[in-house]
Amino acid sequence: MKYYFVFTIFVFCSTLSFGQQISTYSDWVNAAKTDIRLLPMYGQEKKSKSQIKADNELIKQILKEHRTHHEGSEHLIKLGFHYLFKGDLKTAMYRFNQSWLLDSTNANTFWGLGGVYFYLSAYDESLKMYKLGLELDSLNTNLLTDIGAIYLTMYNADNTKNELLKEAILYLKKSYQLNPNYSSTVYKMIIASLYDGDCEMAKKYFDECSKLERNPITEEFKNNFRTKCH
Repeated sequence: MKYYFVFTIFVFCSTLSFGQQISTYSDWVNAAKTDIRLLPMYGQEKKSKSQIKADNELIKQILKEHRTHHEGSEHLIKLGFHYLFKGDLKTAMYRFNQSWLLDSTNANTFWGLGGVYFYLSAYDESLKMYKLGLELDSLNTNLLTDIGAIYLTMYNADNTKNELLKEAILYLKKSYQLNPNYSSTVYKMIIASLYDGDCEMAKKYFDECSKLERNPITEEFKNNFRTKCH
């Protein structure tokens, strides 16, 4: 049984139009066989001389516009999410890979890479990317929150697997402790509390989330919440 309070990690996820874009994980895997740009970190495969030359030219161009490799990497991550929200997963993956090329130590790159797999419902691959990012930055709230969200998504599909809910709460609580004003985290703590059958905690997080800037609570969610926890 799936829970009524379905959620999304990213805003507008349910309204994306993929058009001619790859929309299934199996199609993505097939496409990546002939395009290493669709593989995280280019599959860490050995590149040709022409590919290396193109990489070096890209880095040189980015550094003309940004002072450091890290700044250039962050710029490419921003572009990647722009395309991800539009449903252009291929271009998003290209940008996240270029971000990794600029700065392989930037944990947020793996947040983007994991996001592409989330949209493809390849949750195991998404978790793999997020956890690689955590190896670089164990206090990254973007990664901690979305790992929690992936576990919630998986639990929503099969609520007999209580270990998934426990993992979700573990990661979300850690993210919340680091930044209790991150609306994405607090919103997902509402969901996790509802799944856990704890209306008292759900109300606490609901009240906190309502006061935060850019909180994702909609009128529909608010009405459903009040029905669930009156």
